[in-house]
Amino acid sequence: MKKMVLPVIGALFCLQFVAGCIDSSQKGTPIRVGTGRSHNEMAKKAKLEARESSIPKKAFDFRDDDAYRIFVDPIVANVSAQEKNGLGLTNLIKTRVWQTMSLHNKQVPHEFYFTLRSDKLDIAWMSPSKVWINTTAYESYLTEDRAKILLTLMMTTLRLETKGLLKGFESDTGEDETEEIVREMEGSEVSAIANPRRPLPKNVCKNPELANLPECVAIKADNVEARRKKMLTEEDVKNIKSSVEYLMQSGRNSKLSEIKAKLKALTIID
Repeated sequence: MKKMVLPVIGALFCLQFVAGCIDSSQKGTPIRVGTGRSHNEMAKKAKLEARESSIPKKAFDFRDDDAYRIFVDPIVANVSAQEKNGLGLTNLIKTRVWQTMSLHNKQVPHEFYFTLRSDKLDIAWMSPSKVWINTTAYESYLTEDRAKILLTLMMTTLRLETKGLLKGFESDTGEDETEEIVREMEGSEVSAIANPRRPLPKNVCKNPELANLPECVAIKADNVEARRKKMLTEEDVKNIKSSVEYLMQSGRNSKLSEIKAKLKALTIID
């Protein structure tokens, strides 16, 4: 009877920790099955992927969005009543296609000049013709904070227009800054690019036949990201935040002259 005690305890130990046991009497190295932690992480990741993939891409309905209807629309209405296209906000809204969708695991397209992020999560992307809003991130905020997100997109665009940085952004992604091959190339451009030991020849990625090579795609992405980072200074970001706070507090009632004076002082507009 005493001989049965240890095997029984051992069996119970294995079951308790869901580790699985291999009989030590078997030949070879015993194998320990991993705990359920990795399986839980995989399950969470799969659940997240399933949830995000089920989110439809649809038009952003300003009339049904409480953040816009309650907070932003009164501001737009106030400035528009005093000037046909006051501050350019009406034009800013109408000239872009606004949509909500999942931005999970997506790369920012080159034509998008601004990415609004919070805690490493993308909230919205903005281009000269489109605004893509991350449904999951946007809906996680309170109504007033969602209004601030919309106003941040608007004030950012006004600031970049004032700086003259949006013209041609969709087509111009910056100069190709690849290195020149120091020694004379051997063979074709393609063979030179395929050789990882060699740098790319300068401007070779402007060749339409080579533009889709992984090296060229990566270079283009780096150039665009570098250009995005140069568009707004820390002072710009600070002023944009201040302009949003001001409009939330005073934008629906103030005179247009007062609003313009405030935004000019913050360098949002000329």
